[in-house]
Amino acid sequence: WFSFPWPILSMSPPEPHKLTLPRITAYVKAPYTMGMAPPETERERIKELLRRWHPDRFEVKFLGRVREDERGLVRESAGVVVRLLNELLGR
Repeated sequence: WFSFPWPILSMSPPEPHKLTLPRITAYVKAPYTMGMAPPETERERIKELLRRWHPDRFEVKFLGRVREDERGLVRESAGVVVRLLNELLGR
């Protein structure tokens, strides 16, 4: 959980409920985010993040690397990230 690269600007949140819309919004609006090319628009950045965090892709690409005892928590938290990104996209 703590070493996972959550889409927020600070270090890993101490708890899943700290993955909030304001924190993810700040990440999306940041001028530079590790591992991502500069987007044309915020909307494009959100769409790219949604592709990265899509549950099917996430399960295959990332979840297998997570410690087994943390997989449920990481899976649930990734779902929170997707819901928040969708909410942000809808604004």
